[in-house]
Amino acid sequence: MTKGSVKNGQPQWRSLSSRTNPDQGSVREFPEGAENLELDGVSRRQFLAIMGASTALAGGLTGCVRKEVEHILPYSRRPEDQADGEARFFATNLYVGGVALGLLVKSQDGRPSKVEGNKEHPSSGGGTNVFAQATVLDLYDPDRSRTALKAGAESTLEEALAAVDAALVGHKDAGQGLAIVIDSKPSPSNRALLASIAKRYAAAQIYTHDNADQANTREGMALVGVASSHPVYDLSVADVVVSLDADFMGTGVDAVRLTRQFAGRRKPEAAKAGEINRLYAIEPAFTVTGATADNRLQVAASQVGTFARLLASKLAASGVTLPAGAEALGGAALQADETLTKWADAVAKDLAGKRGKAVIIVGERQPAWVHGLAHRGPTRSPRIWLPSVASRSSSSASASPPGCMALPTS
Repeated sequence: MTKGSVKNGQPQWRSLSSRTNPDQGSVREFPEGAENLELDGVSRRQFLAIMGASTALAGGLTGCVRKEVEHILPYSRRPEDQADGEARFFATNLYVGGVALGLLVKSQDGRPSKVEGNKEHPSSGGGTNVFAQATVLDLYDPDRSRTALKAGAESTLEEALAAVDAALVGHKDAGQGLAIVIDSKPSPSNRALLASIAKRYAAAQIYTHDNADQANTREGMALVGVASSHPVYDLSVADVVVSLDADFMGTGVDAVRLTRQFAGRRKPEAAKAGEINRLYAIEPAFTVTGATADNRLQVAASQVGTFARLLASKLAASGVTLPAGAEALGGAALQADETLTKWADAVAKDLAGKRGKAVIIVGERQPAWVHGLAHRGPTRSPRIWLPSVASRSSSSASASPPGCMALPTS
């Protein structure tokens, strides 16, 4: 109550401050006439009324939109002992960029609804990545192709198979002028079928396609004599990790496994035992890997190769053997600023002190010669070499299908 208010014969105050300062209660919070204030001919009352009506109208129209009727069809032949809505789990994998990620897919009434990692798969360990989670959205994408297409027009699977049969029958000259494009899969059965096609149509072109193909990595290793392979890193034994424009814990194709291995060396018990690792990140843009790094240097993408050459020269000076032909990689004379030189000195010293327990990872965005500098070939280090399938190659007849590189025998 304000000053002068009386109840039951006793004066009343709003607070202790109003009792000690009786004039406080007479001060207005808003100036007189504020409720009638007009701006550009619209009063505050009119503005609130219009906004309230607009909000109500927008919400009402949204709820009144008639959506297309969609029917969820039941099983035509229900599996035995299958109850409605009961979840079933299927083990599968997702192949992206040369890496297979083990998954468990939750399915209800024949409709996949959730993707989780397979704890028993070495590349997953129970985790997934953005590519795996997006596969559910791809499955229910209304714009995905549901039928075969011919010259951009819808066709049927039967018509497509008939057209393929007619095209193959017409090529009696060992497949001259015939080209086949197929997704890149590491399946032995798939490769056996491609080999049989190559044997029947020796002059045909067969191309394997992968949106996340590691072409620069593969070509870079070929420059130093490690052809038809791709590196598989083991960060669980790496004391020093150097990332050259490689977001191996974010958008990398093997991010799930590498993140788990790297994090395993960052646990408190590892720190107490003196086994905690160190991460250097040299990158042009901020990444998940850069955010985790102990030391991060932001440089232009064109300067990552300069740093790699500078680092290679520092390592060679400290007695580290470089891959054959590495000195010629990169072309022009080496020119680096003071910052790059100081970083190269520090990183080279750390790498040289951890021989056999250090690894350099180069991002796929860097050119092949940068990858060549980082790969030293099969050595005792946190890296092994596995055969890989190329995106394309010459059409010369060989034991492997055209479009696929011959795998090494050892």
